[in-house]
Amino acid sequence: MDISRQFINNPTRVWLAILLLGVGGLLALLNIGRLEDPAFTIKRR
Repeated sequence: MDISRQFINNPTRVWLAILLLGVGGLLALLNIGRLEDPAFTIKRR
């Protein structure tokens, strides 16, 4: 059975997938490095 039919027949799986993606996105956002002025070098020839 294909995934779209599974999601249509069982909306609980849809909400679980949305919840997992939301939590994963929030965790990723909270773990991003946040240097205001990150150090970088400019190479000269």
